[in-house]
Amino acid sequence: MTSSTYYIDAVTGQRVNIRQNINGEWFVDALNNGMLPVITWTVNADKSTGLTADDQKFAAVTTPETITLSTDEAAKRGTDDGEWYLVSTDKNGEVSYGDPNSDNWQADTTNKIADGYLIYKQKAQYNIHYIDVNGVEDKTTYAPTDGHELDDHKVNGVGSDEAGKTYYVGDTPDATSKLWSPADYEKAGYVFVGLSDNAKGDLLGKQTLTKNVQDQYVYLKHAVKDITPNTPVDDVPKDPDGKRAVDPSDLHKEFTRNITGYLSTGMVD
Repeated sequence: MTSSTYYIDAVTGQRVNIRQNINGEWFVDALNNGMLPVITWTVNADKSTGLTADDQKFAAVTTPETITLSTDEAAKRGTDDGEWYLVSTDKNGEVSYGDPNSDNWQADTTNKIADGYLIYKQKAQYNIHYIDVNGVEDKTTYAPTDGHELDDHKVNGVGSDEAGKTYYVGDTPDATSKLWSPADYEKAGYVFVGLSDNAKGDLLGKQTLTKNVQDQYVYLKHAVKDITPNTPVDDVPKDPDGKRAVDPSDLHKEFTRNITGYLSTGMVD
């Protein structure tokens, strides 16, 4: 926006009307001081959107909920490309204005408008995977391709919209309540053997969101269970086909041992 042109007396500094003499020079029209020119505002068409005619009111300032930065735009700003979401309007809507028609508007302190800021952040999320790496030997560090995923226990979208809260880059959502607990996976016959690096150090389910945050992985192997003749048959794990590898009763055998004794006598003189 730019203001329309008006004139002030070069000596007194007061707003005045003007007229032109025969030489084309402009001077104060002292005979026409009853109706001073009104201060109006005109729209700068090349910098305003949606307005094509002059308007004494300012166009509303819009605050888009989402902005998208191209790779080139992001590089110029030294930040990441992609979608950014409005999370705060610091000080916006709290500014005050003076009367633009007032003679002393330039000195009116209410015209000194505080800066307003639109604060945008990016959303991010990751998943947590449980990987069965049974049979992988001679390794202490595992990769997702070393085994197969236990899909029923995958934790999806840590950091996505949940319970009315939205998480953004820089936030640390806590998803530990969604994890497969050690007690439960041990009951299912698994033993813990490793974590991906970004889940170590108590970060499982609690890593801070970053741009392109990486998924987390928990690696498990099959546990060993001792079966004795006294083990209840229902406590013996079943294979995927529903068969038990052993029946505890088969571990108990009874043996019969026969001992034959001989009695010998001797003559005594």
